[in-house]
Amino acid sequence: MKTKEKKLLEEKTKEELEKLLKEKRLSLVKLWIDLTSGKSKNTAALARIRDEIAQILTIIRKRKIFEEGNLVVSAASKKSGNLSQNKRGREVKNEKI
Repeated sequence: MKTKEKKLLEEKTKEELEKLLKEKRLSLVKLWIDLTSGKSKNTAALARIRDEIAQILTIIRKRKIFEEGNLVVSAASKKSGNLSQNKRGREVKNEKI
């Protein structure tokens, strides 16, 4: 998958990604049936579709982790009140060693 295609996927909403995921999975099944029945011999397309499915799942999972991380950090900062940001802008707990 090219960089432009990945960026376009990143811009899609969760609903659009889930719809695209269903379409890709359906096309994977159809292609698999065509390969096993001898209608098609393009095995590279099978790998390409699996890679696209993996990319979509990765984007969905990345967003879920980011949302959960924001919830955890905000809940922790409300509890302790002693959080600061590290070099990457993430909130970390200030602890004395």
